[in-house]
Amino acid sequence: MNTNNTWHDLLTKAGGTPPVPVNPIYAAIDPDPNRTWRYVSRKDTATLVRLALKRAYPRTKFGVRMTPGYSIDVRYDGSAAGAPRKSDVVSLLAPYEGGGFDGMIDMSYKMKSWLLPDGSVALGESAGTYGSGGSVPGFKYAPPSDAALLVTLGNDYIFVTDRGL
Repeated sequence: MNTNNTWHDLLTKAGGTPPVPVNPIYAAIDPDPNRTWRYVSRKDTATLVRLALKRAYPRTKFGVRMTPGYSIDVRYDGSAAGAPRKSDVVSLLAPYEGGGFDGMIDMSYKMKSWLLPDGSVALGESAGTYGSGGSVPGFKYAPPSDAALLVTLGNDYIFVTDRGL
């Protein structure tokens, strides 16, 4: 397989245009199925987070910032009329976290996510910390579509604050 082609190129050559608009971040990733490791930068992950928030809550203004270290900070005014609950925003953004922390054994762990052609992200897999005596179970979810790519995201954590921008 020619690894210089993107999924967008391959879909176009296979029979016309892709079935959905392809997100540029997705289109830039090497589609080679033998590739076991794909990385999405923290900047691109922040872009995907903005896209997810805009799709889910089009009337709410969010501030999305990369912070020092490996985290992304999301802020919005939770007291505004029609604003989503913080727990809903946290749940929406869970697949966009590239890692977690188990305070029971003071250990961080990594997660991978499924990146879809439209730029949305779904939970992928993680070994968790059970194997190290921790309390976080591992998981491994099937790809949500044949076009999904398993990626490592450039951030570990997303912090959500609902007290303004």
